[in-house]
Amino acid sequence: MAETDNDPAGLNEGLDPKAYPEIWFEQIVQQHVTPPIVGLKPHHVPLQSGRVAVVIDVPAAKGDPHQVDGRYYRRHNFNRLIMEHYEIRDAFRRQITPDLFVTLSFLDGDRHNLGFPERHDTSHPFNLIADINNRSNQPASHAVVDIGIAAELVLVSRGSYERLDQADNDRRIPMHWLRWTVASPPALPIFKEHRRLLTDNVIMLAINHRDMGNHKIFDLTVKISAPGFSSTEHWAILARGPRLTLYPPGSPYAAQL
Repeated sequence: MAETDNDPAGLNEGLDPKAYPEIWFEQIVQQHVTPPIVGLKPHHVPLQSGRVAVVIDVPAAKGDPHQVDGRYYRRHNFNRLIMEHYEIRDAFRRQITPDLFVTLSFLDGDRHNLGFPERHDTSHPFNLIADINNRSNQPASHAVVDIGIAAELVLVSRGSYERLDQADNDRRIPMHWLRWTVASPPALPIFKEHRRLLTDNVIMLAINHRDMGNHKIFDLTVKISAPGFSSTEHWAILARGPRLTLYPPGSPYAAQL
């Protein structure tokens, strides 16, 4: 690609496919990268001129980080930077510790339309489903998940979750706190290839009509602890009239919390 100020500015004249066959790119990469990248796939893309552009598919790494000519690099914006010692240490540590995350959803996905019984101020209950997965190749044999639910939401049923009187809350606002724990054995460990429900019994919530409003945001806080790992993430439920939309961590609405 030709570029201007780090932005694509169109294709250049391309390469001679006979001088640069697809296997040439794979050989060059593997000569300079340690450990070798498994599943690397270069592709020729024909151009009208008879020459080719080259696309190289690089699969996500599942093992140790890779070094190039004896050094480890990371991306920062448009730059390639040599990694510091602590960054290399953390990259290797991620291969020997779990990296857990929880996904929340309604029974019908990330949206739900509320219904209200006749002459009642509180909505029909809706379901909140939580499952857990692991980004790391290292299984988690023990884990604790605390789910904080904005106090404005009515907790109709907590299923098999343990109810906590209080929990560490970085924002110090009233919340319902529920806990799920796993220990292996007897339970299966949490491993990368298998997403699992926290419990078969879903959380059931409702909303009082007085607590609703156009673009009302409700906080859902998920705290995960496991040996060598901890995280806190905020999800958001946005109410636009009777329609609820669930937003994951990193989304604009969750970032407001």
